[in-house]
Amino acid sequence: MNFVHPRLARELRPLLLPWSVAAFAGLGNLIGLFSQGAFASFLTGLPGIAFVVGCLFLAAWPMGSEFHHRTLPLLLSQPHCRFRLWREKMVATSLGIGALTLVYVATIVAQGEKVSLEDALSWAGFIGATASSAAVFTLGARSVLGGMVLTGGCQFAVALGVTGMIYGCYKMLGLDPEDPALARWPTIVAYVSAGVVYAAFTLWLGWRKWAELEARDAPEWQPVSLPAWVTPKKLATLLRCQSAGNLANLIRKELSLQRPVFVIAVFTSACWILTLMLFILQPARAELFQGIFGGLAVTHVVLSVLLAGCVPLGEEKALGLADWHLTLPASARRQWAVKLLVGAGTAVLLGLALPLAWSGLALVKGKVGLLAIPTEAMGVPAGLLTILFVLGFWSAAMLESAVRAALATVMSVIGLGLCVSLALWISELFFPHGLQSDLITTLLARCQLPPGFLSSHDAAILSCVPLAVLAVLLVALVQSFAHFRCVQVRNAVIFQSALALAAVAFASAFWCADLVKSIQSQSDLGDLELGATFSALPQFETKIAAGKPWPVTPQELERTGGLSGRAKTWLRNSSIMVYPSPLRHRNMAEIRLPDQKTFLIHLPTHRRNEKPSPEPNPPK
Repeated sequence: MNFVHPRLARELRPLLLPWSVAAFAGLGNLIGLFSQGAFASFLTGLPGIAFVVGCLFLAAWPMGSEFHHRTLPLLLSQPHCRFRLWREKMVATSLGIGALTLVYVATIVAQGEKVSLEDALSWAGFIGATASSAAVFTLGARSVLGGMVLTGGCQFAVALGVTGMIYGCYKMLGLDPEDPALARWPTIVAYVSAGVVYAAFTLWLGWRKWAELEARDAPEWQPVSLPAWVTPKKLATLLRCQSAGNLANLIRKELSLQRPVFVIAVFTSACWILTLMLFILQPARAELFQGIFGGLAVTHVVLSVLLAGCVPLGEEKALGLADWHLTLPASARRQWAVKLLVGAGTAVLLGLALPLAWSGLALVKGKVGLLAIPTEAMGVPAGLLTILFVLGFWSAAMLESAVRAALATVMSVIGLGLCVSLALWISELFFPHGLQSDLITTLLARCQLPPGFLSSHDAAILSCVPLAVLAVLLVALVQSFAHFRCVQVRNAVIFQSALALAAVAFASAFWCADLVKSIQSQSDLGDLELGATFSALPQFETKIAAGKPWPVTPQELERTGGLSGRAKTWLRNSSIMVYPSPLRHRNMAEIRLPDQKTFLIHLPTHRRNEKPSPEPNPPK
């Protein structure tokens, strides 16, 4: 950034990493052009959330960073007018959001998608309102996360309020708002006017608050939390540490650190209730409100799970208490375990149970939110959210703030996804039949299970996926505990840990894909080996021509010399019955294993190493 003014470069340099993460996530829109599947669907759905969160972060960071680094008094004491400082921060915000918007527009153009005028105006209104209003909310919340939550929540509330006012005006005029014959321009003008007024008012309010801000009014950074009048007194007393109870006080401390997640839950609940009220008033616009419910649920779940893993350690490091807490009488192992369990409980309670409760309230109008997802398809989102939480906890143990940990988590998810895709591609290209086919066939023979036993049971095939995910999670948790006891983790150690985790993800994905291919394409002892052995029996063709069933013992098959060692092991103490058929290529042999399981084998109609006689021409 040598070509940029040094003061502007100071504002832009911290935005480079979050901008890169959001822009890289935006490339997920292009995944659908080259790949399909559950993971590809997840990547194509990630850019929308990444763009919204990225814009909110880029708008809140220039102001919030001064509270985060405790540099606001130093900035205000510089011999520069307030308007110049304000202009530099607003220019940095505008450049960051503008560049991110160009990346997303480029990906949409590359996909060949067409955007309607209403959608374009909606996104433009979000961008303008975010860039204008983030300053006043960040200065009021005195934190980056608080500014992001207030900026997004107030925009959503204003949009719902304008929608309700438009609906009420149409009803007062005796018109049906859902009548397709009505002109759309009054609604568009109303939304655009409301957006311009909101952006101008919040921009002026932010400048006024900045101009009147004094150093004595700018305390050190504090975590975002609800006002005292919102929090019940009994709950506040319950979370206050007591004079006795080591473990209970640790749990109270961790619950207090989770305040940002509770704030997000309160704001999202308010937005959900407002949307539900409008949905009840306007049932004809069910498709629109179902999309809003789905977007609210997905955004809330992702943010809650991510922050529940990043906030506990990130908040302590931002407050400068992480190293001091290691000197407490409680062991590091206990503190780490309490952080992990409380964070997981918060993620389940606020990231899963609360959205399900919202969806239950909306059942009077239909299945929306999480209840709209089929039960059989819940496994993939649950696994991805578990990985997201553990990676957030893993990142927070190595990095010095919750913001950096959240950014690193997003990059880690994308990086692990690329490792998994690479492993699947290599397995498909170089090992199409699997490397474990012989091993699986040998195990089936020793256990005397029918050929294709594993391939006929979906649970046996799908069980390898949780094992692969569990291996990655265990490695991440072990690394997080090792880094938790370090006051500061060197960059080289962070790189080594990330590389080791990527290697485990690659190996686990490769093993899982290879196992599935090996099960599906294993050496079939029945049709391949035993079918040729039956044709080598001395009286095979005579018995087939007779057309009557006859028994065959495993000893008779062994005397032909065509059985392998594992086939002999597999057929021990089995009973075999051959059933000829008048139709060609329909001769069957039924094998009954000692556990009374039976299966059929297709038998040839000619001897081994002999060509079948040609069929006679049918009579005319």
